[in-house]
Amino acid sequence: NSSGRAFVLETVRSVLSETEATWLKWDFNIDPGRGCERTDHGHGAEDGLFAHVLNLYVLLDQLRSEFPNTIFENCSSGGLRWDLGIAAHFDLGFASDPDWPEHALTCRWASSLFFPPEQQLGWCNSEWRGDHPQQLLRKDRELQRSQVELLMAVSMLGGLGISQKLCDWLPA
Repeated sequence: NSSGRAFVLETVRSVLSETEATWLKWDFNIDPGRGCERTDHGHGAEDGLFAHVLNLYVLLDQLRSEFPNTIFENCSSGGLRWDLGIAAHFDLGFASDPDWPEHALTCRWASSLFFPPEQQLGWCNSEWRGDHPQQLLRKDRELQRSQVELLMAVSMLGGLGISQKLCDWLPA
């Protein structure tokens, strides 16, 4: 609803102003299901998620106009996926958190059908919290050099991000 959007706008506006941030990653890591089913604040019982996305677009457009030098990054859950609609409101984005190569390559291939490489971001380690036998990168140094090189190569097919304290990877 409009008061919720105003609250989020003011909160994000305050953070960007106070920190002078030049990069904002939009990610809320939830599965909202069908969204809000209430009917007392501007949408029907079946279109709460659609109303949410439309209001998110308005919010992002306002933030981008007020902070034109800030890069706005979409994480697929942040915009409820990485599609043409949400891409119109972000500078770049990435399709999925899991870091195993086959998954990352599949997401990169699918994204390449719609987006140029410079708009696609690949995180070599997004600190995904799921449990999958192919999830290679860990916080400790248990990976072989070849595994790290493979993950880096997959990530470097577009923009590259690393969510690790790299100094922790240096030899003691």
